[in-house]
Amino acid sequence: MRTEQRRLEEIRSERYQLTKLKEKLEARLLKKRKKKNIAFHIRNLKIVRDTGRFLVPFVVCAGLAVGGGALIGCGLPLKEDTYTKPKLTTYTIEAQGEYQNLEEEYVSFGPLDDVKDSSLTIYTPWEEVHEGFFHAAFDREKKKTYKRERRVYGSAINSLEVINALMRHDYDSIINSVEGYSVEVQTCNELHEEPAYRVEGKIYILDRGDYLTFKEDPETDLWVTVIEAILALGIGGVIAYKRDYGYIWQIQKDIREYRSVYNDWKDDADRLAETNERLLALRRGGR
Repeated sequence: MRTEQRRLEEIRSERYQLTKLKEKLEARLLKKRKKKNIAFHIRNLKIVRDTGRFLVPFVVCAGLAVGGGALIGCGLPLKEDTYTKPKLTTYTIEAQGEYQNLEEEYVSFGPLDDVKDSSLTIYTPWEEVHEGFFHAAFDREKKKTYKRERRVYGSAINSLEVINALMRHDYDSIINSVEGYSVEVQTCNELHEEPAYRVEGKIYILDRGDYLTFKEDPETDLWVTVIEAILALGIGGVIAYKRDYGYIWQIQKDIREYRSVYNDWKDDADRLAETNERLLALRRGGR
């Protein structure tokens, strides 16, 4: 009888100690679980941060490759782009307006391309310079003097109205209506050519409202995609290598830091599980 009583007392004492240990472990696990959860999210954020830092050169190079390709007219990768060809009108006039040529064509024109500068030079007819009355009376033997203007026009002539006037040889309307030119007055005492207009120049007009559309063929799109991928991966890889960031090492470090916190929590969790099993066994044995 005393032996049974002593056994029961030992069971009660062990249950009491195990219960206290359980309460202590549960309280400690509650704190460690919070610490583990925080460490888990910090680890994930660090991995995202480190992965982002590693991928930055590739992303930047890919953006520059795609953006540069689009600017020079190569289009976007993995997409059959639609292109437009605006109409370019080229008008040429030479030899006192006797030679004229008008060409119209649809051309590829990228965002960075620019229309050639137009230029038109008009020599007005020679005209005699009339001296004043008193000056002429005292210098009757003086030779006659002639003058003309050499007008050089720039972008102000970029219009179909100017071309139509040139084709009609209506040079007076251009002289009287078009502004934005440089002028040089030429003089001589003896004429060696007929007093007529001399006109020479080239006019370029790009009409973006009149255009043709066409689609990029799949083979071209494939080559654009491959070239831009090579540029992004190649240049990005060189930059990542030169930075010597140690991406894999940093990821391993983040994982090790979290693993240390997790193992600390796991040890107490395993110990609590063993304590619960022991308490359950004592309850069954104490019945």
